[in-house]
Amino acid sequence: DPDPYPLLGLGDEAAEQGKTDVALAYYRRASEVAPYLHEVYLKIARVHIRRGDLKRAERVLRKARDNAWADSDRERYQAKLMALGVR
Repeated sequence: DPDPYPLLGLGDEAAEQGKTDVALAYYRRASEVAPYLHEVYLKIARVHIRRGDLKRAERVLRKARDNAWADSDRERYQAKLMALGVR
């Protein structure tokens, strides 16, 4: 398996530069390489929130929550969903 973390780093750099399309491309590639990493979905959700696309952010946050192993992470994602107005 390829390492998803370099892809996440490149996505983070693009996101910091405001290049959301590029960031999403890197994050999506990382999600293909490591679909079990909840952090990937959080990063994707942040881009969608930044763009104002709350429906997509909700879907991706649910995926992050469902992939989180620790109860504290699942609770954090549930809180983020509730902040978006979702139960």
